[in-house]
Amino acid sequence: MHPQGYSARRAVRGHRGDSVRFRLVRSALNLFAPAPDKPDRKAAKRAAREAAAAANAPLVAATPVLRDMFDMAPHYLPSDEPFPLFNTAAVGTRTGFLMLARSCNTLCLNDGTYIHPDRSQRTSVNVLFETDRAGQVANRQRLDDSLLQAAPEAGAIEDIRLFAWRGAIWGLGARVRWLDATRYRAEQVLVRIEAGRIVEFHPIPSPGGARIEKNWVPLVAGDDLFLAQSLAPLCLQRFEGGRIVAHKGTAPAGREFPVRGGTPFIPFRGHYLSLAHQAPRRANGKIYYLHQFVLLDDRLDLVEMSDPFFIQRRGIEFACGLQPLDAEALLLTYGVSDRRAAHVRLPIRAIERFCVI
Repeated sequence: MHPQGYSARRAVRGHRGDSVRFRLVRSALNLFAPAPDKPDRKAAKRAAREAAAAANAPLVAATPVLRDMFDMAPHYLPSDEPFPLFNTAAVGTRTGFLMLARSCNTLCLNDGTYIHPDRSQRTSVNVLFETDRAGQVANRQRLDDSLLQAAPEAGAIEDIRLFAWRGAIWGLGARVRWLDATRYRAEQVLVRIEAGRIVEFHPIPSPGGARIEKNWVPLVAGDDLFLAQSLAPLCLQRFEGGRIVAHKGTAPAGREFPVRGGTPFIPFRGHYLSLAHQAPRRANGKIYYLHQFVLLDDRLDLVEMSDPFFIQRRGIEFACGLQPLDAEALLLTYGVSDRRAAHVRLPIRAIERFCVI
Protein backbone atom coordinates (compact mmCIF):
# COMPACT_ATOMS: atom_id res chain seq x y z
CA MET A 1 0.00 0.00 0.00
CA HIS A 2 1.51 3.35 -1.09
CA PRO A 3 1.71 6.27 1.30
CA GLN A 4 -0.79 9.07 1.01
CA GLY A 5 0.00 11.51 -1.84
CA TYR A 6 2.08 8.97 -3.83
CA SER A 7 -0.13 9.05 -6.93
CA ALA A 8 -0.03 12.84 -7.07
CA ARG A 9 3.77 12.95 -6.83
CA ARG A 10 4.07 10.28 -9.52
CA ALA A 11 1.82 12.28 -11.83
CA VAL A 12 3.96 15.40 -11.32
CA ARG A 13 7.14 13.50 -12.10
CA GLY A 14 5.60 12.06 -15.22
CA HIS A 15 4.58 15.50 -16.39
CA ARG A 16 8.07 16.78 -15.77
CA GLY A 17 9.59 13.85 -17.67
CA ASP A 18 7.37 14.53 -20.68
CA SER A 19 8.45 18.17 -20.58
CA VAL A 20 12.16 17.25 -20.53
CA ARG A 21 11.70 14.80 -23.40
CA PHE A 22 9.88 17.45 -25.41
CA ARG A 23 12.71 19.95 -24.91
CA LEU A 24 15.30 17.35 -25.93
CA VAL A 25 13.41 16.53 -29.12
CA ARG A 26 12.99 20.23 -29.94
CA SER A 27 16.73 20.84 -29.37
CA ALA A 28 17.62 17.95 -31.67
CA LEU A 29 15.36 19.27 -34.40
CA ASN A 30 16.93 22.72 -34.08
CA LEU A 31 20.33 21.21 -34.87
CA PHE A 32 19.11 20.41 -38.37
CA ALA A 33 16.66 23.25 -38.96
CA PRO A 34 17.88 26.80 -38.20
CA ALA A 35 15.53 28.84 -36.09
CA PRO A 36 13.52 31.37 -38.11
CA ASP A 37 15.14 34.28 -36.31
CA LYS A 38 18.73 33.10 -37.02
CA PRO A 39 20.33 33.56 -40.47
CA ASP A 40 21.68 30.54 -42.38
CA ARG A 41 25.34 31.54 -42.60
CA LYS A 42 26.31 28.86 -45.11
CA ALA A 43 23.48 29.88 -47.40
CA ALA A 44 24.46 33.54 -47.04
CA LYS A 45 28.08 32.77 -47.96
CA ARG A 46 26.97 30.66 -50.91
CA ALA A 47 24.70 33.45 -52.12
CA ALA A 48 27.54 35.97 -51.76
CA ARG A 49 29.87 33.76 -53.82
CA GLU A 50 27.25 33.34 -56.51
CA ALA A 51 26.62 37.10 -56.62
CA ALA A 52 30.36 37.80 -56.88
CA ALA A 53 30.73 35.25 -59.69
CA ALA A 54 27.83 36.85 -61.58
CA ALA A 55 29.43 40.29 -61.17
CA ASN A 56 32.85 38.96 -62.26
CA ALA A 57 31.60 37.37 -65.48
CA PRO A 58 31.18 40.58 -67.54
CA LEU A 59 34.44 41.99 -66.13
CA VAL A 60 36.38 38.90 -67.20
CA ALA A 61 34.78 38.94 -70.65
CA ALA A 62 35.67 42.62 -71.15
CA THR A 63 39.29 42.30 -69.98
CA PRO A 64 41.69 42.33 -72.96
CA VAL A 65 44.26 39.63 -73.70
CA LEU A 66 47.74 40.91 -74.61
CA ARG A 67 48.36 38.07 -77.07
CA ASP A 68 45.29 39.16 -79.05
CA MET A 69 46.56 42.75 -79.20
CA PHE A 70 50.26 42.25 -79.95
CA ASP A 71 52.60 39.78 -81.64
CA MET A 72 53.27 37.61 -78.59
CA ALA A 73 53.75 33.96 -79.52
CA PRO A 74 54.56 32.04 -76.29
CA HIS A 75 57.42 29.58 -75.93
CA TYR A 76 57.49 26.75 -73.41
CA LEU A 77 60.34 25.24 -71.43
CA PRO A 78 60.94 21.55 -72.19
CA SER A 79 60.32 19.11 -69.39
CA ASP A 80 61.35 15.58 -68.55
CA GLU A 81 59.78 15.75 -65.09
CA PRO A 82 56.92 13.34 -64.27
CA PHE A 83 54.60 16.30 -63.63
CA PRO A 84 54.18 19.61 -65.53
CA LEU A 85 56.52 22.57 -65.20
CA PHE A 86 55.01 25.99 -64.50
CA ASN A 87 55.57 29.51 -63.15
CA THR A 88 58.76 30.46 -65.00
CA ALA A 89 61.16 32.96 -63.43
CA ALA A 90 64.17 34.56 -65.14
CA VAL A 91 67.26 36.69 -64.52
CA GLY A 92 69.78 38.01 -67.03
CA THR A 93 73.28 36.50 -67.27
CA ARG A 94 76.37 37.31 -69.34
CA THR A 95 75.34 34.86 -72.07
CA GLY A 96 71.56 35.04 -71.90
CA PHE A 97 69.15 34.11 -69.13
CA LEU A 98 68.88 31.78 -66.19
CA MET A 99 65.29 30.54 -66.00
CA LEU A 100 63.62 28.48 -63.29
CA ALA A 101 60.33 26.60 -63.21
CA ARG A 102 58.56 24.49 -60.60
CA SER A 103 57.10 20.99 -60.85
CA CYS A 104 54.94 19.29 -58.23
CA ASN A 105 52.67 16.26 -57.97
CA THR A 106 49.59 18.45 -57.67
CA LEU A 107 47.54 19.11 -60.78
CA CYS A 108 45.41 22.26 -61.01
CA LEU A 109 42.10 22.30 -62.89
CA ASN A 110 40.58 25.40 -64.45
CA ASP A 111 38.05 25.72 -61.63
CA GLY A 112 40.86 25.95 -59.08
CA THR A 113 40.49 22.37 -57.86
CA TYR A 114 43.76 20.61 -57.02
CA ILE A 115 44.23 16.89 -57.57
CA HIS A 116 46.80 15.01 -55.48
CA PRO A 117 47.74 11.47 -56.54
CA ASP A 118 48.61 10.72 -52.90
CA ARG A 119 47.44 13.25 -50.32
CA SER A 120 50.01 12.04 -47.77
CA GLN A 121 52.97 12.62 -50.09
CA ARG A 122 53.52 16.04 -51.67
CA THR A 123 56.60 16.73 -53.73
CA SER A 124 57.87 19.94 -55.32
CA VAL A 125 61.11 20.52 -57.23
CA ASN A 126 62.64 23.47 -59.09
CA VAL A 127 64.44 23.13 -62.42
CA LEU A 128 67.05 25.60 -63.70
CA PHE A 129 67.51 26.36 -67.41
CA GLU A 130 70.48 28.20 -68.93
CA THR A 131 69.37 29.84 -72.18
CA ASP A 132 70.75 32.21 -74.78
CA ARG A 133 69.18 35.59 -75.53
CA ALA A 134 66.69 33.90 -77.87
CA GLY A 135 65.54 31.53 -75.14
CA GLN A 136 67.20 28.42 -76.56
CA VAL A 137 68.06 26.03 -73.74
CA ALA A 138 71.76 25.15 -73.42
CA ASN A 139 71.67 23.34 -70.08
CA ARG A 140 69.17 22.30 -67.42
CA GLN A 141 69.36 20.78 -63.97
CA ARG A 142 67.33 20.47 -60.81
CA LEU A 143 68.05 23.12 -58.22
CA ASP A 144 69.99 21.54 -55.35
CA ASP A 145 68.16 22.72 -52.22
CA SER A 146 69.79 20.25 -49.81
CA LEU A 147 71.07 23.10 -47.63
CA LEU A 148 67.50 24.31 -47.14
CA GLN A 149 66.18 20.80 -46.54
CA ALA A 150 68.80 20.20 -43.83
CA ALA A 151 67.42 23.13 -41.81
CA PRO A 152 65.35 22.34 -38.67
CA GLU A 153 62.11 23.46 -40.35
CA ALA A 154 62.56 21.94 -43.78
CA GLY A 155 60.07 22.45 -46.59
CA ALA A 156 59.82 22.80 -50.34
CA ILE A 157 60.51 26.25 -51.77
CA GLU A 158 57.88 27.33 -54.30
CA ASP A 159 57.35 30.07 -56.90
CA ILE A 160 60.87 31.50 -56.72
CA ARG A 161 61.51 34.94 -58.22
CA LEU A 162 65.07 35.24 -59.53
CA PHE A 163 67.01 38.50 -59.38
CA ALA A 164 70.56 39.86 -59.30
CA TRP A 165 71.90 41.64 -56.22
CA ARG A 166 75.43 42.59 -55.22
CA GLY A 167 77.01 40.54 -58.01
CA ALA A 168 75.16 37.31 -57.20
CA ILE A 169 71.98 35.53 -58.26
CA TRP A 170 69.28 35.37 -55.62
CA GLY A 171 65.80 33.98 -55.36
CA LEU A 172 62.79 34.88 -53.24
CA GLY A 173 60.18 32.19 -52.72
CA ALA A 174 57.77 30.58 -50.27
CA ARG A 175 59.01 27.74 -48.07
CA VAL A 176 55.98 25.50 -47.61
CA ARG A 177 55.53 22.98 -44.80
CA TRP A 178 52.38 20.86 -44.73
CA LEU A 179 50.70 20.56 -41.33
CA ASP A 180 48.22 17.89 -42.43
CA ALA A 181 46.45 16.78 -45.61
CA THR A 182 44.79 20.18 -46.19
CA ARG A 183 46.62 22.84 -44.14
CA TYR A 184 50.07 24.25 -44.67
CA ARG A 185 52.38 26.97 -43.40
CA ALA A 186 54.30 29.20 -45.83
CA GLU A 187 56.99 31.75 -45.07
CA GLN A 188 59.14 33.77 -47.42
CA VAL A 189 62.77 32.74 -47.74
CA LEU A 190 65.63 34.53 -49.51
CA VAL A 191 68.20 32.21 -51.15
CA ARG A 192 71.51 32.76 -52.94
CA ILE A 193 72.18 30.40 -55.86
CA GLU A 194 75.57 29.35 -57.21
CA ALA A 195 76.32 26.61 -59.75
CA GLY A 196 72.83 25.17 -59.53
CA ARG A 197 72.54 24.95 -55.76
CA ILE A 198 71.39 27.03 -52.81
CA VAL A 199 74.46 28.16 -50.87
CA GLU A 200 72.84 30.65 -48.47
CA PHE A 201 69.34 31.27 -47.18
CA HIS A 202 67.49 33.69 -44.91
CA PRO A 203 64.00 32.83 -43.59
CA ILE A 204 61.73 35.88 -43.34
CA PRO A 205 59.16 35.63 -40.54
CA SER A 206 55.75 37.13 -41.29
CA PRO A 207 55.66 40.74 -40.02
CA GLY A 208 52.07 40.22 -38.87
CA GLY A 209 52.44 36.65 -37.65
CA ALA A 210 50.40 35.22 -40.55
CA ARG A 211 50.42 31.47 -41.12
CA ILE A 212 50.77 31.96 -44.90
CA GLU A 213 53.04 34.49 -46.62
CA LYS A 214 53.27 34.10 -50.39
CA ASN A 215 53.99 36.13 -53.52
CA TRP A 216 56.40 38.74 -52.22
CA VAL A 217 58.59 40.30 -54.92
CA PRO A 218 62.08 41.85 -54.79
CA LEU A 219 63.11 45.35 -55.82
CA VAL A 220 66.81 46.23 -56.07
CA ALA A 221 67.57 49.96 -55.84
CA GLY A 222 71.30 50.60 -56.00
CA ASP A 223 72.85 48.48 -53.26
CA ASP A 224 69.60 48.14 -51.32
CA LEU A 225 67.12 45.27 -51.46
CA PHE A 226 63.42 45.86 -50.83
CA LEU A 227 60.71 43.23 -50.65
CA ALA A 228 57.17 44.10 -51.71
CA GLN A 229 54.78 42.26 -49.42
CA SER A 230 51.75 43.91 -51.03
CA LEU A 231 51.20 46.23 -54.00
CA ALA A 232 47.65 47.42 -53.28
CA PRO A 233 48.03 48.75 -50.71
CA LEU A 234 51.76 49.26 -51.24
CA CYS A 235 53.83 47.71 -48.45
CA LEU A 236 57.63 47.50 -48.72
CA GLN A 237 60.09 45.86 -46.37
CA ARG A 238 63.86 46.54 -46.53
CA PHE A 239 66.25 43.62 -46.12
CA GLU A 240 69.32 44.45 -44.09
CA GLY A 241 71.58 42.52 -41.75
CA GLY A 242 69.78 39.25 -42.45
CA ARG A 243 66.34 40.54 -41.43
CA ILE A 244 63.58 42.81 -42.70
CA VAL A 245 62.78 46.32 -41.53
CA ALA A 246 59.49 48.08 -42.31
CA HIS A 247 60.09 50.71 -45.00
CA LYS A 248 56.78 51.91 -46.43
CA GLY A 249 53.09 51.20 -45.98
CA THR A 250 51.14 48.55 -44.12
CA ALA A 251 49.97 45.22 -45.46
CA PRO A 252 46.25 44.41 -45.26
CA ALA A 253 45.11 42.24 -42.39
CA GLY A 254 44.56 38.54 -42.97
CA ARG A 255 44.97 37.11 -46.45
CA GLU A 256 43.03 39.74 -48.40
CA PHE A 257 45.55 41.19 -50.87
CA PRO A 258 43.80 42.98 -53.76
CA VAL A 259 47.04 43.15 -55.82
CA ARG A 260 50.40 41.49 -55.16
CA GLY A 261 53.43 40.05 -56.98
CA GLY A 262 54.04 39.24 -59.66
CA THR A 263 57.42 39.77 -61.21
CA PRO A 264 60.45 41.38 -59.57
CA PHE A 265 60.61 45.12 -60.17
CA ILE A 266 63.11 46.19 -62.82
CA PRO A 267 64.38 49.69 -63.72
CA PHE A 268 62.41 51.09 -66.67
CA ARG A 269 62.57 54.66 -67.98
CA GLY A 270 63.42 56.20 -64.64
CA HIS A 271 60.82 54.11 -62.80
CA TYR A 272 60.54 50.61 -61.36
CA LEU A 273 58.21 48.32 -63.30
CA SER A 274 56.50 45.09 -62.26
CA LEU A 275 53.70 42.92 -63.59
CA ALA A 276 51.38 41.96 -60.73
CA HIS A 277 48.21 39.92 -60.38
CA GLN A 278 44.93 40.65 -58.66
CA ALA A 279 43.32 38.35 -56.13
CA PRO A 280 41.69 35.43 -57.99
CA ARG A 281 38.18 35.88 -59.32
CA ARG A 282 35.61 33.15 -59.84
CA ALA A 283 33.20 33.28 -62.77
CA ASN A 284 31.63 30.81 -65.18
CA GLY A 285 32.76 27.93 -62.97
CA LYS A 286 36.45 28.86 -63.44
CA ILE A 287 39.21 30.80 -61.69
CA TYR A 288 40.74 33.89 -63.32
CA TYR A 289 43.87 35.90 -62.51
CA LEU A 290 43.91 39.41 -63.97
CA HIS A 291 47.28 41.17 -64.26
CA GLN A 292 48.30 44.82 -64.07
CA PHE A 293 51.47 46.83 -64.69
CA VAL A 294 52.72 48.59 -61.55
CA LEU A 295 55.01 51.64 -61.69
CA LEU A 296 56.96 53.11 -58.77
CA ASP A 297 59.08 56.27 -58.92
CA ASP A 298 62.67 56.61 -57.68
CA ARG A 299 61.35 57.26 -54.15
CA LEU A 300 59.45 53.96 -54.34
CA ASP A 301 56.09 55.70 -54.30
CA LEU A 302 53.27 54.32 -56.42
CA VAL A 303 52.90 56.24 -59.69
CA GLU A 304 50.48 54.13 -61.65
CA MET A 305 48.63 50.83 -61.66
CA SER A 306 47.36 50.00 -65.12
CA ASP A 307 44.01 48.67 -66.24
CA PRO A 308 43.83 44.87 -65.91
CA PHE A 309 44.59 42.39 -68.68
CA PHE A 310 45.34 38.74 -69.35
CA ILE A 311 48.65 37.68 -70.86
CA GLN A 312 47.90 34.66 -73.06
CA ARG A 313 44.37 33.49 -72.30
CA ARG A 314 41.51 34.10 -69.92
CA GLY A 315 42.11 31.85 -66.95
CA ILE A 316 44.84 31.04 -64.43
CA GLU A 317 48.09 32.85 -65.26
CA PHE A 318 50.98 33.74 -63.00
CA ALA A 319 53.75 36.17 -64.03
CA CYS A 320 57.08 35.52 -62.26
CA GLY A 321 59.82 37.19 -64.31
CA LEU A 322 60.52 40.40 -66.24
CA GLN A 323 63.89 41.21 -67.82
CA PRO A 324 65.27 43.66 -70.44
CA LEU A 325 65.55 41.98 -73.85
CA ASP A 326 66.27 44.59 -76.53
CA ALA A 327 65.31 48.12 -77.54
CA GLU A 328 61.77 47.07 -78.45
CA ALA A 329 60.80 44.40 -75.96
CA LEU A 330 61.17 42.85 -72.51
CA LEU A 331 61.28 39.16 -71.64
CA LEU A 332 58.19 38.11 -69.69
CA THR A 333 58.11 34.70 -68.00
CA TYR A 334 54.97 33.17 -66.49
CA GLY A 335 52.94 30.06 -65.80
CA VAL A 336 49.71 28.96 -67.47
CA SER A 337 47.13 27.04 -65.43
CA ASP A 338 49.90 25.59 -63.24
CA ARG A 339 50.62 23.28 -66.20
CA ARG A 340 52.94 25.17 -68.57
CA ALA A 341 56.17 27.11 -68.05
CA ALA A 342 56.04 29.93 -70.60
CA HIS A 343 58.12 32.87 -71.75
CA VAL A 344 57.29 35.49 -74.33
CA ARG A 345 58.64 38.62 -75.97
CA LEU A 346 56.65 41.52 -74.43
CA PRO A 347 56.63 44.56 -76.76
CA ILE A 348 57.35 47.85 -75.05
CA ARG A 349 54.36 49.13 -77.05
CA ALA A 350 52.18 47.00 -74.76
CA ILE A 351 53.50 48.82 -71.70
CA GLU A 352 52.98 52.17 -73.43
CA ARG A 353 49.45 51.10 -74.30
CA PHE A 354 48.56 50.52 -70.64
CA CYS A 355 50.80 53.02 -68.81
CA VAL A 356 51.71 56.70 -69.14
CA ILE A 357 55.49 56.47 -69.25
